[in-house]
Amino acid sequence: MPTMWIASGGYTVKETPNSYRAFLAAANRPFEGLMFSARFTKDRYPICAEKPYLEQEGSTFYIDQYPLKDLAQAGFFAVPQDSTVEFNSFLEIAIRYQKRIFIKINRNTSFKEIDYLTGQLKALGILYQTTLISPKKDYLVYLRNQDLDLDLQLETDAYSDELFLDCCKYHFDLVMRVTGFLKKMVYIAGLYHDYKLKVGITGLDKADVLAKYASIPVDYIFTGGTE
Repeated sequence: MPTMWIASGGYTVKETPNSYRAFLAAANRPFEGLMFSARFTKDRYPICAEKPYLEQEGSTFYIDQYPLKDLAQAGFFAVPQDSTVEFNSFLEIAIRYQKRIFIKINRNTSFKEIDYLTGQLKALGILYQTTLISPKKDYLVYLRNQDLDLDLQLETDAYSDELFLDCCKYHFDLVMRVTGFLKKMVYIAGLYHDYKLKVGITGLDKADVLAKYASIPVDYIFTGGTE
């Protein structure tokens, strides 16, 4: 299987990360997937943000302290100056351009919010083209126990044998931040492939580093950074 390239936060070379314009730009380029990092508003609506807050004109807005309409009135979704995108707009782009959907469930997300995400995806009939990612194993175990038709990826900064055993037990794929050690990543990718599991790498934002890791038999490369 050839490596799948995923635009984390959209195409961020010329556009603001996580914005509508960034995702639209990525959709018009040869990325196979788009990655949405979900943060929830006070009224539990998901918007795309790598951090738990948004900044504008020197002010900080903690996402979980404002309802969606207040953030909209503050101008966060106003194209072309938008700095984030709401969930429905992201899905509209991904579906229209037939991109695989990757959604990161950040720490401190509630199980009700996870249910909202999967409920929306199920209602649209797009669970099968969706991958949910989280650094928190409990969230992924919760989803695996529901027997949903979607892929699950466990994100980590550091590899361990315990991590490998968890992935085997629950059939999670692995997403790792780049370690700087190509041989180590080659070994990890080979090990996971032996057990019919997939491996992705994230945290790449420089062309020379991308070129090096593209030579490794990984299944996913997430451009740009995530939390």
